[in-house]
Amino acid sequence: MKSLYESIVKENLQLYKDLYETTNVTSKTDVYWKKAIGFYDSLTDENKDTLMKIIEQTMIDTISNMLGVIDGSSTL
Repeated sequence: MKSLYESIVKENLQLYKDLYETTNVTSKTDVYWKKAIGFYDSLTDENKDTLMKIIEQTMIDTISNMLGVIDGSSTL
């Protein structure tokens, strides 16, 4: 579980944070990303941390659900 957390959640969470903080919005940037980055930029630092925790928990819940499907304890 620790390896899954490190390799999936922590690494991807850092990727998301980097994308939100370093992506230069241009006329070619996808509309979704323009809105997402605009939203992120409008948040206070405290709320940015909260958003990242929400994303982290969503990743953890998704992994848990997928593992449940794989081991048969959850159904599709």
